[in-house]
Amino acid sequence: MSYLKAHARVISLDAMLNGQCRHSTAPLTCAITFDDGYVGVYEHAYPILRRYDFPAILYVTTSGLDRDRGERFYTIPGFFPGEPTVTWAQVQEMSSERMNIGSHLCHHLDMRGLRPDVGMEELMRSKEIITQQVGAPCKHFAYPFGLFNDQNVDWVRKCGYESAVTVRHSVVADNLDPFRIPRMGLAPMDSFADFVGMLRGDLDYLLVVRKVRQILGLV
Repeated sequence: MSYLKAHARVISLDAMLNGQCRHSTAPLTCAITFDDGYVGVYEHAYPILRRYDFPAILYVTTSGLDRDRGERFYTIPGFFPGEPTVTWAQVQEMSSERMNIGSHLCHHLDMRGLRPDVGMEELMRSKEIITQQVGAPCKHFAYPFGLFNDQNVDWVRKCGYESAVTVRHSVVADNLDPFRIPRMGLAPMDSFADFVGMLRGDLDYLLVVRKVRQILGLV
């Protein structure tokens, strides 16, 4: 984040959708996003974001959030095993401090295999729960696993979302499709040098490095 503070302009996803990245004079303009709802976002990322006054967006899978009973979930389908989740109280605190809250469905499911009624229910119900919990409209969505098809895009649009993000590695173009927003994801195996290289556009290089590390078991 100190590197971004020195070399980039960090804006909210809403600002990006409103075209502010096209009018920026900074060498790099970006938005910060998080998926799923792991407690590490609250315990580690959130204090750092506040220190640098950076906006961000967290896409939560609502079934995985603890409802302030002191529980921790370790077997949520689609989540990394052993990783606890945030509570709604933590989400509410973050949402009051420049952290937008978006939907990642009620359950972390591959949308491509869902019936239309199930997919639409997942989209609508998660949207309603988040709106009720944070007291602000839930306008943004992230495809679980980054997997989707044209029908899924149509569902997201019909359910009243304003955007949807993917895990396709690319820069944000002027002709941005708000329901197929690319993102450059960071993995636990990535080094700081990988991060800097990614920001400079070395996307193919980073994907090859990850594949080699996986083959060698260096993850």
